[in-house]
Amino acid sequence: MRELSVISTSTLAARLRLRPLLTGVAVMASTLLSACASSPWYDNPPPMPGNASPPPGTLVSSKKSVLFVWDATAETESYDFHIFNAENSAIDQYMMVGLNPDEVCSGDTCSINLNVSLPDSDRHAWRVRSSNMAGKSAWTRTIFTFSSTGTR
Repeated sequence: MRELSVISTSTLAARLRLRPLLTGVAVMASTLLSACASSPWYDNPPPMPGNASPPPGTLVSSKKSVLFVWDATAETESYDFHIFNAENSAIDQYMMVGLNPDEVCSGDTCSINLNVSLPDSDRHAWRVRSSNMAGKSAWTRTIFTFSSTGTR
């Protein structure tokens, strides 16, 4: 296998006998190559995370904060999270995009803690997906019940 070596832009220009006008092209190419070499490369999007807590059917109340926990996934650069409001199909109230695994994960689990206020319903859902430079996983989906009084 042949070993590659890094050379300076001026050396590259000299070896290729580039005229001064083309030196700018060599600088751009060198910059692009070094940027690609420093970023991780993924062949596939990361796997879909598994939702751990709260589990399906859990009663969530506005009287306390809720800890949302999911399994960390390999080769993940960020997570997207949202709560689907079953009454109006909105997701923007609790949408968080680009969550950094270094900030929301510890070991094999990731979590965020939220105070949730939604219309009373047994059809709300929380969802999370993982992503990297190759793409995004499918969304997870866990249905829960929300009650403003804390009872069903």
